[in-house]
Amino acid sequence: MVVERIDIKQRVFRDVEKHRKPGSIVSSNTSGLSAAAMVEGRSEDFRRHFLVTHFFTPSATCACSS
Repeated sequence: MVVERIDIKQRVFRDVEKHRKPGSIVSSNTSGLSAAAMVEGRSEDFRRHFLVTHFFTPSATCACSS
């Protein structure tokens, strides 16, 4: 678990990027931090495969499109 501090999340993602395979998805749970700020300084591939999740919105209640 990583606290809701942008400096810590950025540091974790910098470390994750060193070990992840290109094209693999990276996700972070947040309720208030900017996704753009979290991936600032990361590669284009990292940014394209980054997404934000929010555990208060269960997938069963979200409309998904194909």
